[in-house]
Amino acid sequence: MTNQTRNVVVVDCLRTPMGRSKGGAFRHTRAEDLSAHLMKGILARNPQVNPSEIEDI
Repeated sequence: MTNQTRNVVVVDCLRTPMGRSKGGAFRHTRAEDLSAHLMKGILARNPQVNPSEIEDI
């Protein structure tokens, strides 16, 4: 394994709604589903970003 320098680029940010607590509206929603919704929103707001270039989130 080689030690490579990698550039980190932050394009935008969004947040998930509150509501995963015991009685919250999103208590049955999986974190992966909330994350997928965020990624779709970020890509919609930033059409210049090529989804195939996203490696780690």
